[in-house]
Amino acid sequence: MNIRYPFLLFLLLMFLPTPSQSQESRQGIILKNFEIIAFGSEYQNKTWKGLRKWVDPIRIGLQGKYPPYLEDEIKDFSNDLSTITSHPVELYYSHGMQKRRELAKNFNKKRVNVIVFYIPVADIKKKVGKYYKDRPHELGILLNDATCFAKFFTRRLEIRAAIVVIPDNLPRRYVRACVVEEIAQIMGLPNDSDLVSDSVFKDRGRYNELTSHDKLLLRILYDHRLTFGMSRKETMLQISRFLPELMEER
Repeated sequence: MNIRYPFLLFLLLMFLPTPSQSQESRQGIILKNFEIIAFGSEYQNKTWKGLRKWVDPIRIGLQGKYPPYLEDEIKDFSNDLSTITSHPVELYYSHGMQKRRELAKNFNKKRVNVIVFYIPVADIKKKVGKYYKDRPHELGILLNDATCFAKFFTRRLEIRAAIVVIPDNLPRRYVRACVVEEIAQIMGLPNDSDLVSDSVFKDRGRYNELTSHDKLLLRILYDHRLTFGMSRKETMLQISRFLPELMEER
């Protein structure tokens, strides 16, 4: 009666994925997700043909009557991003830092290239409307649908500046989630999609912190073998070459 069990076990082992197959499957998912998030657009009906990323250090300026903890959240997450990507990210200016005389010795307010606005909902349109002059309807959609939002600005696909908008009526845990997702997205991964799982970039996801998947996408984006302006096809081909190396380092 038990003679068939070894045979059934043999069949089961035949159809289990081998380690190499499993690794190839994971690489395929990462490639697909990177393409969706880096080249897609949540609020514009288009896909981008070239890669967008920063070259200059990211210097964040915080504006508004913000709670003291927001400085710490931005500082901590900026340090995390710098570690993950090896690209400089810092909280460069805030009223609190100025008051405490913590600004850099060579501080120049003109060097701020990311503004984080912490403001009342009623003031958002007036305060950031100028950044949406090219797409005013998009700002209306964001005000209706988004908890918080961000936008970056490019020159020949090099990201040169960005804004992040956080309404001042949010609980602390939501503020933290906004800091994580929006600042990660202005790095050059702007799209939210339900096609992506285990990620803060999933449109209706349960994650408020970067997952290992998200950290890998950021490492891919800021790998020295990718440069801003690379075509979508060239980017994906290049990633497919060095992705196994990055996945082994995790």
